[in-house]
Amino acid sequence: MDVEVLGATPVAVADLGAGRDEADPAGADQVRGAVHRQVGLIAVEMKLPQVWQRELVHLAGGAVHADADCGESGRLVEMDEGRVHGHLFYHDAGRRAPGSPSPALAGPGGENRPVEGERDPRGGRGAVPSVAVMEKRQELLSSVEMARFVAHGSLRLDAVVPAEMNAEGLAVLAQDVAPVPYGTPLSEAYPADSFVRRLLDLPRVAGALHSLVGREPTVDHHFVHIREPRGGDAQPLHGDAVIDVRPDAFDVQLMYYPQAVTLDMGGTLSVPGSHLRRINESDTGRYQNLRGQSRLVCPAGTVVFLHHGLWHAGRRNDSDTVRYMFKIRFNPTVRQQRLWDTSDLDDPQVVRELDVTFPWYEPATGRLERYNRILLWRALTGDDSFDIDYWVTRVSNRPQEAAV
Repeated sequence: MDVEVLGATPVAVADLGAGRDEADPAGADQVRGAVHRQVGLIAVEMKLPQVWQRELVHLAGGAVHADADCGESGRLVEMDEGRVHGHLFYHDAGRRAPGSPSPALAGPGGENRPVEGERDPRGGRGAVPSVAVMEKRQELLSSVEMARFVAHGSLRLDAVVPAEMNAEGLAVLAQDVAPVPYGTPLSEAYPADSFVRRLLDLPRVAGALHSLVGREPTVDHHFVHIREPRGGDAQPLHGDAVIDVRPDAFDVQLMYYPQAVTLDMGGTLSVPGSHLRRINESDTGRYQNLRGQSRLVCPAGTVVFLHHGLWHAGRRNDSDTVRYMFKIRFNPTVRQQRLWDTSDLDDPQVVRELDVTFPWYEPATGRLERYNRILLWRALTGDDSFDIDYWVTRVSNRPQEAAV
């Protein structure tokens, strides 16, 4: 592939076909190249591959230098705000027949994918991402899944982390994870090849996080929870917040379980649908058990996302195995509106998910939970007309037209 960067003063001319970059003037005078996110300062002209010819494009960050090659992260300038530095994407013309739509026009799950199991040419871990382009690398949540999160206050991804990563994760968590300052952007919080970064880069994990809080949330804090065998006390039931009155925004907490959790290991207890009932941290600690509560039992590699207000508690470990859980709290930095795959927004299952009730709800007060879900769904979708059985419409009906 030939790439030429054009402009009043060319930043670089590169011929990736030979596997080398020639920088002028970037390599000679130490010019660092274009500033990240300054889209439009330069234009890129490239010769696209012919039909049936595969092209690998490596996107990275940093300046172009004369000694860079396409296998080195931190060298080629990434200009697209919607893509993440240091990843790969494929333009796989070989997956489509002559006359078929180009990958740019193909729908989700189109032909723009690498050969299954193909190794990362940079010598990295495992196979290259099986995604079309970086925008499709994340497997975003559907509207039905988002509605389920709004109603339940949590989203569970079973066994989403591969076995080899779970084995590594147990070793990493046993040594603890270095703290991250409050408010650190996610892209800066964890080193590129660290276990935590690779965990968060898994397509389903990254897609769920993006769908809930956007592309570049900040890290509030993280913590490694360790429950020793047959020791310790159960936590009081609590929400991880003081009274939080935000009606249109929320933080999420990622909980990663690197090992299978059995009932006697004391997995996290949570109360579905409790997240929109405002409490002050452990005010609910006097409650020991509620109807419909969930005691986590899961396979290894499970990741759970919690709304920050969900009532939950770590339980006593009555097994003979040390139990590990890694938690990260994320704060959004963008408006949490339509960040997920909205192609199924009109699916009737969306309303059914939002209208669910839970056994612990009181007959009267439980209605307020559904009312608050409607308000949150309106904020998330930007649709102020959405309603279920006119719960919100009735109480917001304030005609302003004077009687004649």
